[in-house]
Amino acid sequence: MQFTKRNEKVRVEAVLENQTVVYFMSELGTESVIFKGYRFYTCGFSYDGEYFVFAQDAGIMILSRV
Repeated sequence: MQFTKRNEKVRVEAVLENQTVVYFMSELGTESVIFKGYRFYTCGFSYDGEYFVFAQDAGIMILSRV
């Protein structure tokens, strides 16, 4: 699990042979799917917790806090 400074979490779960689901959990415990697709190599939050980044064969994806 990855954590931000705000105690938010991201949980990564392999669901099929080559599929991954990424769940974001707020400090209040609300859980949302933020990615569902092909597996990726690595992931993590930026130092300030404003971005979540992961890399896969298609390139690098950056999810920004709204």
